[in-house]
Amino acid sequence: MLTKNKLMKAMIMGVVIPAIIFFILTVTQIVVLAVDPTGEDVREALKAFGYPGIIKSTVEGHGKQKGLQQQFRRTTFEMDFLPKLKIEIVVLDEDMPTIINVIINAARTGEIGDGKIFVLPVDNAVRIRTGEDGDNAI
Repeated sequence: MLTKNKLMKAMIMGVVIPAIIFFILTVTQIVVLAVDPTGEDVREALKAFGYPGIIKSTVEGHGKQKGLQQQFRRTTFEMDFLPKLKIEIVVLDEDMPTIINVIINAARTGEIGDGKIFVLPVDNAVRIRTGEDGDNAI
């Protein structure tokens, strides 16, 4: 399969590639950092849209608010890192804008610290069981 890296190397070396062989993977990774402790709303919304496969993990961090101050028995203490939910999903490029809107609608509370969505390019994907790669592996 011709990946972006191979294509760039071929272009640098001056190799001409026939248009029939030209192929670039057209998938994107979406990473969501949210405060929802379970992520059920986002998971159900993605499942309803047809993307049931996600990776969910619990992480800690802070954004612009730089943590949280809490008081317990007249003692104030700071929590520098707040628990967050990290959801990762790889989607086809044509579905990306719709998936982002689905995630926003499911995760938005309107409060400070709702989270962030990051969109990253994916060079290749390979399904281990069958060896399929590219769009077929998604």
